[in-house]
Amino acid sequence: MGAVRKVPPQVNFLKHLYAAMLLHMDDTKVKLFWKKLPMVMSKQELTDIQKFEALWTGKTRISTEYFLRVLNSLEPFLIEEGLDVAQFIHGLFFGVYPGRYLSAKDLLYRLNDTLPDFFKGNDVRGVWLENLSCMHMEICPQSLHEVVVSKETKLKTTKLLMYSLDNPFNVPFDYEFWVKPWIENSPLLFDMPDFENIQLVGDARRVQDVLIGEWDTHNNDLMFDGSKVGKKIKYNDWAKKQGFSLVDFGLEDRLCWQMDQDVSCPRKKRVVLHKGTLYGAGESFLEIIYKKARNVPNPLSNLISSIPNDDEKYTQIISEKSTAFIHSLTQKINCIYHRDGESISINGKHFVRNVPAKILRKVMLQYTYDGRIEFENLEFKRDPEICLDTVNPNFEGRLNRLMANLEDKYPDMKLVRHRRGGFKLVLNCQVNFRTI
Repeated sequence: MGAVRKVPPQVNFLKHLYAAMLLHMDDTKVKLFWKKLPMVMSKQELTDIQKFEALWTGKTRISTEYFLRVLNSLEPFLIEEGLDVAQFIHGLFFGVYPGRYLSAKDLLYRLNDTLPDFFKGNDVRGVWLENLSCMHMEICPQSLHEVVVSKETKLKTTKLLMYSLDNPFNVPFDYEFWVKPWIENSPLLFDMPDFENIQLVGDARRVQDVLIGEWDTHNNDLMFDGSKVGKKIKYNDWAKKQGFSLVDFGLEDRLCWQMDQDVSCPRKKRVVLHKGTLYGAGESFLEIIYKKARNVPNPLSNLISSIPNDDEKYTQIISEKSTAFIHSLTQKINCIYHRDGESISINGKHFVRNVPAKILRKVMLQYTYDGRIEFENLEFKRDPEICLDTVNPNFEGRLNRLMANLEDKYPDMKLVRHRRGGFKLVLNCQVNFRTI
């Protein structure tokens, strides 16, 4: 097996994740996600502005542990915030630039040493798979892709792709979630069809790292919540069935588990353990099957023609969004609730009093202490401190006036309708709240 590059990863891919968030999320959610992931450099925690500037430049070196922690935090965050996970991941890999997460110039630069190979032979998609490592280094630098099995018939090609990651902290990495969608659709970059069939057949992670539950073993059987779901198998025996030898790639034999059935995660609402897939091997494997297709005359023409538009349009859009976002972090709103007058002042000026002030006070208290931004009208109507008349509280009318006043005077701090019977707080600047 080729050596996995052992250098601290730069935040290049995190830069693309950050850019995708700016394009596909509101600023409040972007801040909320990264707030839970403090970045430390030279034993010093970065300020919010320093952190987002580091993300935007993509040049700061970070630990592999932090890198994987960011990736592992995304899906739970998207689910918690009620965002479409599959839609965001597609937007990340194929919506930062048209059909790509890298600019055409960056992508061609990374393929520079292999460009002549795209004009040799009749299998552009195969060339792409053979050279994946130079691209995947962008996602996780301490990693390596290798085609370990390649079979051809007159009509189709089958390749077994192995992924290795230098991961000394053993932080679980969901290869299927992060890499499979990207590989599956990547032939579109070269005006070629998607890979027709791509599935995870081996996962580096242990089953208990994939799904929390009651795991147990009985003889050679794997049990989950009292039911048999898999069986014990030697890594070497599995590899032989796939058509390769562990020794040829410097891999060691070990005991693994092979699933007898699919197992789904109720929270993620998707299959996370797949029937027939090997778990606990230390490497991940994709089986990729695709029909033979005629190459286009110049598989790089789309990328080359996209360079001017990328630089002039999309790179500028993303840059402007990042600049505005980082600038918003320097803007501060000081919001104070005055108990004696039941009023709120903002930046030293009186803003509202009585019920609207109490509404805003409750919102800001929950945001300050719990990070909460979504609220239900009913919880305010039932609060006797806010609505003395619970039969006819006129809450919606007072909330509407508060919303209008904020929109007019402090547009960086808004309350907006979220869904029927609810609203949310949207902040595009830093807000300090206190009660006196």
